[in-house]
Amino acid sequence: MASQVAIIELLGLLELSKASLAKQRDILLEWQSHHPEAETSTFLQHLSAHLGIYPSTVLLHPKETLQTDKGQALFYEIAPQTWILIKTDERGKRWIYHGNGPDIKRLPLRLGALQQLIGKKSVCWLKWTKSSDLNTENKKITPRQRLRQFLKPEGRELLLILGYAIAMGIMSLGIPIASQSLVNTVALGTLRQPLIALCIVLLIALGFLALLRTLQLILVEMLQRRIFVRLAQVSMERLLKLEGLYRQKRRIPEVVNRFLDVVNIQKSLSFLLLDGLALLLQALTGLLLLAFYHPFLLVFDVLLIFCMLFILFALGLGGESSSIKESYQKYAMVAWLEELAAHPRLFRSHSGIQFASWKTENQLHAYLKAREDHFRVLLRQNVGAHTLQSTAFTGLLALGGWLVIEGQLTIGQLVAAELIVANILANFAKVGKHLETWYDMMSGFDKVSYLLDLPQETTQVSLLQQQNAPMEFVFEHVSCSQNGYTDKVELDLVGKAGETLALMGVNTWQSDTLLELLYGLRPPQQGLILVDDQPLHQLNSIAYRNQVAFVGQLELIEGSILDNLRLGQKDLSRSAARELLQQVGLWQEVQHFPDTLDTKLSYNGFPFSPSDAHRLMLARALSMRPRLMMIDGTLDQIDWHVQDPILELLFKTPGFTLLVVTNQEPLLDHFDRVMAFDTEGQLQEYPRQRKLN
Repeated sequence: MASQVAIIELLGLLELSKASLAKQRDILLEWQSHHPEAETSTFLQHLSAHLGIYPSTVLLHPKETLQTDKGQALFYEIAPQTWILIKTDERGKRWIYHGNGPDIKRLPLRLGALQQLIGKKSVCWLKWTKSSDLNTENKKITPRQRLRQFLKPEGRELLLILGYAIAMGIMSLGIPIASQSLVNTVALGTLRQPLIALCIVLLIALGFLALLRTLQLILVEMLQRRIFVRLAQVSMERLLKLEGLYRQKRRIPEVVNRFLDVVNIQKSLSFLLLDGLALLLQALTGLLLLAFYHPFLLVFDVLLIFCMLFILFALGLGGESSSIKESYQKYAMVAWLEELAAHPRLFRSHSGIQFASWKTENQLHAYLKAREDHFRVLLRQNVGAHTLQSTAFTGLLALGGWLVIEGQLTIGQLVAAELIVANILANFAKVGKHLETWYDMMSGFDKVSYLLDLPQETTQVSLLQQQNAPMEFVFEHVSCSQNGYTDKVELDLVGKAGETLALMGVNTWQSDTLLELLYGLRPPQQGLILVDDQPLHQLNSIAYRNQVAFVGQLELIEGSILDNLRLGQKDLSRSAARELLQQVGLWQEVQHFPDTLDTKLSYNGFPFSPSDAHRLMLARALSMRPRLMMIDGTLDQIDWHVQDPILELLFKTPGFTLLVVTNQEPLLDHFDRVMAFDTEGQLQEYPRQRKLN
């Protein structure tokens, strides 16, 4: 591991958090006292987790490293005292910071310099994605402000795209200018050589134009990829740190659907940067050329630009807001269809089918009304654009013809002017397509803002001391209510280290609230929660939950059995996983699957039965070696004939304090204490001989 001085300087370069470097140094000192031989990269992962940041590891070739997003910081440890960090400065320039012992050197990011340090082979980097540029700290911002946020880190690429577009706009004048020269040459009856030279020059200009378009296309493609990666990374971080109470107000999977609008953003941004910007600059350069032909054409330019602006802004009033309202109705329809799919039995009866039809019809009416309002804006802009096309083209023909008759304009200039204006107006007549693309992009940014503005947990830096002993917790005069009037909870509870406690009342609001309070998912309205004599609200939630296992409703990922057991614990071997499954009595069932530990599971645990899926969750919790185990109704979901090995495992395994919520009275004799909430929301001792109604 690198020296403390070098690591402190490295932390200053990384800027992982707004937390002071002094607090990060305290974490470093504590870490080094327990892990003196650990690698620097391992410590950085540990620190990032405590700060609520989620770095990833990625295998990159040196050439691929140069193409990574500017919003990303990359770290690679070459040797125990030698490392490199790739980071972007405030001006958008990327640097290599090379640490060798206590010395740190800064080098411009170049392929040659990078290969000298790490060689020409792919290496595994530790990667952080900077999300602060998209973080609004729960303040709502407009879609246009969000657009600026996304494009701010891409300033250099946008300047290149703009430069290419300007050059393309100038090159696009080659056709009308060549046409003008051709007409004049033919009219004068000169030799063939000028005609051949003119064609060669035009071919070179158009070839260069094609090259610029290709380079611009590559830049825009890289920009699209970076937007997708940045939004996905930030959305992941926001979801992982989502405020616990918000989950009760909104259906989070339905909110996540809005991530799909990143595709609209990518396509719209690509179209506007490639086509929209090119059309704008071609129009400006073309109109500028007309202004040099004659003063009357300059007046024509001014009138044409004024009419275009009137169509874009005056006739487009309400376009963005109506597009956003239309997108709301689209997602409302998607949410309703998801609800139909989530309740397959509820809507199979006659009354259920009638309700589904009525609800769907109402949603469709709402969407059609929103679409009609938005289309009304698009229609008037399209009508205005087509009207301008016909009148402006006719007006230019009349004005140009009169100037030719008066001898103030050549025939070649008239032909060039007609070609320029015809191209401008033909493209502007497609304004509906361009504007709808713009409106779609604005509604897309409005939708992804739902993910970027999700309320977040407060990240603390204080750490809970890592111990091998069971955890102790205390509720001191804690109170919490669901709506301020009913469903109150009043808690005064001490959970001694190593104690086993049962709480009667699965699926009650009071029991769920107690577990959420102890897991740190919601703060108490009054009182104090202590964990090992430390206030819970002052502890880093990630570090605290590393020592707590919470097993509740079925939560499995779509992956292999081994993936579900590991869940990020890379050090869990296959043999250790097999031993865990044997402890919960699942290994025999797993052996029946052709792929054993590599068997793919669905989100609901199939091909496991519900009982077996809950046993798998218990095995995963035990693999964490927690100091506190909280089980919410899981034992009630396990078949009675396979409960014995589970109970023996839970009550005879030392090392953790156990808190179980259950409705099964036969289990109560195993616990040191049994509690239940009374009608006033106060926690009382539960008489074990009492039978449930």
